[in-house]
Amino acid sequence: MIKKEVSRPVGVATIAIALLLFATVIFFANETITEISFSGKTPAPKEVKDKDDYVSDYEELSKEEVLSVKDATNQFAIDIYKKLREEENIFFSPYSIFTAFSMAYEGAKGETAVQIREAFNFSEDDRLRRMGSRQIHQMLSKENDNYELGVGNAMWMQKNYDLLESFTDVVENYYLSEAHLLNFIDNPEGSRETINDWVAGKTNDLIEELLPERSISVDTRVVLTNAIYFKGDWKDEFDEDLTRNEDFYVTPKETVEVPMMRRTEETYEYYKNDDVQVLRLPYKGDELSMVVVLPKDKNISALEDSLTLEKRNYWRENLFSTDVDVYLPKFELDTDYNLIDYLRQMGVNDAFIEGLADFSGIEPERELFISGAIHDAFIKVDEKGTEAAAATGVVFDRESASMSEIFRADHPFLFFIEEDETGYILFMGKVGRP
Repeated sequence: MIKKEVSRPVGVATIAIALLLFATVIFFANETITEISFSGKTPAPKEVKDKDDYVSDYEELSKEEVLSVKDATNQFAIDIYKKLREEENIFFSPYSIFTAFSMAYEGAKGETAVQIREAFNFSEDDRLRRMGSRQIHQMLSKENDNYELGVGNAMWMQKNYDLLESFTDVVENYYLSEAHLLNFIDNPEGSRETINDWVAGKTNDLIEELLPERSISVDTRVVLTNAIYFKGDWKDEFDEDLTRNEDFYVTPKETVEVPMMRRTEETYEYYKNDDVQVLRLPYKGDELSMVVVLPKDKNISALEDSLTLEKRNYWRENLFSTDVDVYLPKFELDTDYNLIDYLRQMGVNDAFIEGLADFSGIEPERELFISGAIHDAFIKVDEKGTEAAAATGVVFDRESASMSEIFRADHPFLFFIEEDETGYILFMGKVGRP
């Protein structure tokens, strides 16, 4: 994993905020350097048609069918987490990665399609896959007065490079993707900046350079992007005056000092067994929550070894309301991943190999292969602003004489950000060193 420094606006986090920003990009290159050239600067994006006027070829999915699409995404979240687990801190959006590669899958054929489908659990049923993407996009894009949640897809194409209309129509109409023409051949750097500007706009300027320098070349022909932005207040915010520095056990023998937030004798949904404690922290509006999974014996590796989607579903289905004393560290994670390395471990190979990749559903000559797949993610969790820890000098703990459960996240833990009704995993991560 490559870390990069990104400038952050001052004072972005305000009251009880979690900020999550993701962008996933897939870019396709031609197999040989083209001799065709076009003069002029990067053209302005073409006008995007109104998706609300589109009449689908398929009937809308039932609730049960939408849940099956959700299950595929959630299974992918667990599968790719297992490939990322050696990282000390992990943060990613399975929704973002799943959606970007679902768009790419629409143009894949033969063994390339088989490998992508098996890694991502994509349905072979076009109606289920396409309408599921469309309906989930619409669900996540609905306006809400309690939090901000926005998603966006875009397809960036070399001008005068013919793509199959059957592909572009599906991506625009079922993935609600914007469609833009760029001049990668004459102006790869300007094209890169245009795409990065789009991503920055979709993520409130917190991901400013998804595509690093030289990631776009004269051979680039198509770029697919997905971005998601979330900003929400806790339903019950933490009191910054109760935040104090405490030890966090990175390992059973190594500690680091972290600002630990706390809320005591409050009612939460909670579950425990011999191995884990699970806590749901709802965001304002009661539609989204952070679910924190804390291993009881400080052994995050054992939790990761045994983690399955079935276990995660069982935990959330067996939450019950009880009084809990919550101790949760403030944390901020900024990650980016070269997805090709991890997807190869999951069996996706041909898509990345010149001459083997078959994206003849995008253009019929089989010239394209995936030359890059990048995922950026950022999260900031606090109680009441960016300066909270500085004002917490003199706080006295009482002894725990109550009957409340104690949820003390002072060692590595997993967390999910999910949609409450369906359990759809939008974001997943691990805090190993806050």
